[in-house]
Amino acid sequence: VVGTDAKFQTLAGFDVLASNETPGFGDQIKYDYFRNQFKGVPAGALTLATSGDPEAIDTEIVAISGATVSSTAVVKTVSHYLTQVKEQMQQKGLIAP
Repeated sequence: VVGTDAKFQTLAGFDVLASNETPGFGDQIKYDYFRNQFKGVPAGALTLATSGDPEAIDTEIVAISGATVSSTAVVKTVSHYLTQVKEQMQQKGLIAP
């Protein structure tokens, strides 16, 4: 589940409803330290980094060590669908371009 502000400019965050990730590795996508990286970032394309500042509010999300596949899946999914939903809402006049 992904939330944004009313103008679709920044992410409010995301949550994982269900997953079958490896305990201790991939399941860390549900942990606050990973999820908090999405709060306040611009709604749009995100990139995954192997290192960096996970507390920085920017479009670069720092991957979970040992769980690059899970981290990649979350970042690609959020980026892909946020971009599509934002474009569709703009086309329908629901938010400003």
